[in-house]
Amino acid sequence: MKFFYVLICYCLLHSFSYLESATIKTKTINKKNIMNSKTLLDDDCKKDWQENWFLDSVDSSVKNTAKGMILTAGPDPDDNAQSMVLWTKQEFEGDIKIEYEFTRLDNLDRNVNILYFHARGIGIGPYKEDISKWNHLRTKPRMPLYFLNMKLYHISYAVNRYDLEGEYLRARRYPSISDEKFNKSTEIPGSYWNTGLFKPGVKYKLIFEKTGKNLSMKVRGPEINKEFSWKLNNFAELKQGRIGLRLMSGRSALISNFKVSKKI
Repeated sequence: MKFFYVLICYCLLHSFSYLESATIKTKTINKKNIMNSKTLLDDDCKKDWQENWFLDSVDSSVKNTAKGMILTAGPDPDDNAQSMVLWTKQEFEGDIKIEYEFTRLDNLDRNVNILYFHARGIGIGPYKEDISKWNHLRTKPRMPLYFLNMKLYHISYAVNRYDLEGEYLRARRYPSISDEKFNKSTEIPGSYWNTGLFKPGVKYKLIFEKTGKNLSMKVRGPEINKEFSWKLNNFAELKQGRIGLRLMSGRSALISNFKVSKKI
């Protein structure tokens, strides 16, 4: 009996020691990851949005609240000119990590949300590389203004389609060869269909990361932990530019705790 008592105590002591060691190791790894990254932008989205952002649109609105900023595109879901893009004032270089909390506020049966990053103009005519210089040309932010005249990465999410195509996640790289060839000339291989994500009123944590020729998107939510990835091998690499949040007309979302970082 005494032997079994000693054996049980030994096993418990060994288990506690293992757990303590694992906890210390995890904390060390997390601390190392934090020390190896540099925060480039950290916005809780509760203060004046114009400190860090500027807007393409005369039909849309941005409102700061205690929960974050509410983005509301123009009301007509069939008028692409009533879309909106909210841009960071800051440009970012190299491999970056973008993370924020996203809550869909609309129940629309169509249109999409898009993340743009490393966005710059094509540098021809009025479309200067610094896109803030021709913001006045985008007060009605129709899609062709962007996919014909900007160089950037694009990820569509929270997509609602009432046609047969259905719901999807998709990545693109601008510019397009032409208006007619937008779908084929910009698509990065690897669309994800019927993900079941982005239910109205549900908060999701989105994490986007570009590392060399690899692009990833992680989605965290209630009982949800999904990851998606794309290879950028078919396109020339983009290394610098702004980040933009696009809501197509009729869409609305709450954005909070927006952060950009990079490894050092």
